[in-house]
Amino acid sequence: MVGMDLAPAGMMSHYRELMREQFKPPRCPVIKVRAGELGRKTVRGFYEYDRYSPSPYDEFPPKLIVCPVSGMVHLTS
Repeated sequence: MVGMDLAPAGMMSHYRELMREQFKPPRCPVIKVRAGELGRKTVRGFYEYDRYSPSPYDEFPPKLIVCPVSGMVHLTS
């Protein structure tokens, strides 16, 4: 398992090795790393962590998310 701080670099390395558009890393993890939002390490990332359990971060309200890298569509709640 790789943390959010290392994942973007690993994804970019994989993309550079294969040079195929479908492996181009999404921008979202890069933005989170630059903001210092690394998940449990910093108590904020895609979720806000408290002492009980993670809860979705308010920055991402329920909405339709389209991932242009893979063409996948996710409905979040």
